Amino acid sequence: MAAGDRVMMISMVFGCLIAVVAVLQCAEAQSMFNFISDAHTVAEVTKADYDACNAAANPIGSVLSTSPARIGLNSAGNHYYICTVGQHCVGGQKLSITVRASGATAPSPSPSPSTTATPPPSPTTAVSPPPSTSTTPTSSTPPPPSGSNMTPSSAPSGSTTPPPPSPAPSLAVAERERNMGSRVGLIGFVLVLAAFLYEANAETYTVLDTIGWEIPPDGNGDAAYRNWTKGKEFEVGDTLLFNFGTGQHNVAKVSKEGYDNCTAMNPNSIMATGPVTITLNSEGEHYFICTIGQHCKLGQKLAITVKNDSGTKTPSGSGPSGTPPSSASSMAIGSFCLAILFISITLLH
Repeated sequence: MAAGDRVMMISMVFGCLIAVVAVLQCAEAQSMFNFISDAHTVAEVTKADYDACNAAANPIGSVLSTSPARIGLNSAGNHYYICTVGQHCVGGQKLSITVRASGATAPSPSPSPSTTATPPPSPTTAVSPPPSTSTTPTSSTPPPPSGSNMTPSSAPSGSTTPPPPSPAPSLAVAERERNMGSRVGLIGFVLVLAAFLYEANAETYTVLDTIGWEIPPDGNGDAAYRNWTKGKEFEVGDTLLFNFGTGQHNVAKVSKEGYDNCTAMNPNSIMATGPVTITLNSEGEHYFICTIGQHCKLGQKLAITVKNDSGTKTPSGSGPSGTPPSSASSMAIGSFCLAILFISITLLH
C-alpha cells in the first residue's frame, strides 16, 4: 500500500466511551471517521480542549458532521479529536493520536500525559450497542443482561409470547343468568296465559236468565229454578250471577235443611247488595235462598250440583248467558295449554 493511500478508519458511536492512542508512521496518512450523520461530529482541538472536553472552543479546522469524515494527517506530532455534540466527549467520545515522520524510528512507549490524565473508560461493548441497532431494531426480543451467557435462542420457550388469557368466567356466568332469566320469564308468561285460558273456559251463569233473581212469576214455586238448571253442567270455577235490586231481595248460601225449610239459621253468608256474583269453588251440592219475607216459600231458591272440570260441557238452549262452550272448543283449549306446557318444559333443559 502506498503511503498516500494509508487510511486509519475510526468508528465513532453515540454513547461509546472511546479513548484511543494511535501512532502512525506516515504523515501522509488519513483518518476516516464513520458515524451517523448529524448524530455526531468530528472536531480537531488542542490538548487543553481535549482534556477539558471544551466543545465551545475554536476547533482546529472545520467541525465535520457528515459521515464518513476524512482528515489528512499532514504534520507529525500529537493530534486530538472530540465529538462536540452534547456530553459525548465527556462520555469518552474523543481520540488522541501521535503522528511521526516517515522513516523515523518509533520511540519507545512512554507514558502519555493525556493517557495518564484520562484513564481508559470501561469496555465500550458493555455501554452501548452498535450503530445499526440504534436506528433499526432487528428483533422484538430484548437483549440478555450484561455478563449473561443467555442468547435469544436459549431463552425459555413462551417467555416473550404468553398464551392468550382464557375468557373471564364472569362472562359465562352472566350469559347463563340471562338465559335463565329469559326462560323463567317465558314460563311466567305461559302460566299467566294458561290461567287466562282457564278463566276463559269458565262460565258465568245468570240465574233465571233475563228474569233475574226474583219470585217466580208463574206461581209454581221453585219449578222455574229447577227447570233453569236442567241441561247445565256446573263446574268448579264457574260463576253464578244473581241480578236483583238492592233492598228487594238478598242471597243466602244455606245447607240442605235450610233450603228445604226456607230457614236461614246460621247461613254461610247473606249478600244484600245486588247484583251478587258467586264463584263455585268446590264440587257438590250448593243451596241458595232469599231470606226476605216469604220469598223462599214462594219459590225463590236455587239448588245446583257442581262437578270437577271434565274438559267438556253439554250445550244448553237456555240463552246466551247460560250456554257453555262446545266439547270441541274445550278440547282445543286444553290441547293448546298442554302444548305450551310441553314447550316450556323443553326450554328449561
